[in-house]
Amino acid sequence: MAIHPLLEIRHLSVSYQNSTGTVRAVRDVSMQIFAGETLALAGETGSGKSTLALALLGLFDRQLRLDTGEIFFEGRNLRLIRDHEWKRIRSRKIGAVFQDMRSALNPVISIGDHLTETIRAHQALSKR
Repeated sequence: MAIHPLLEIRHLSVSYQNSTGTVRAVRDVSMQIFAGETLALAGETGSGKSTLALALLGLFDRQLRLDTGEIFFEGRNLRLIRDHEWKRIRSRKIGAVFQDMRSALNPVISIGDHLTETIRAHQALSKR
């Protein structure tokens, strides 16, 4: 096992705004994941799983706010990197598959076409 974790989360708290006010969706989460390990997040609806994943991907918007904590990936503090670096990391190193049916694969398009389009988008390949 590697000495340093591939992903380390330290005391992460994330909140977001909705119509009723502030929701503290993730509170003081800490974990380490080493290369070769698999982690599954399980919990009830509204328990913060998707919010944690969005934070790990750096997908913050006006509603989602990282309140406290740090996220390290390959030893780099992800709170300190710029937008263009996030894009490179998301396209090559970190990803997520969300269960939301509204963002699922298009049933009219073949799985092969979905995969081909994704690979093209991330590796700047031609249509050939």
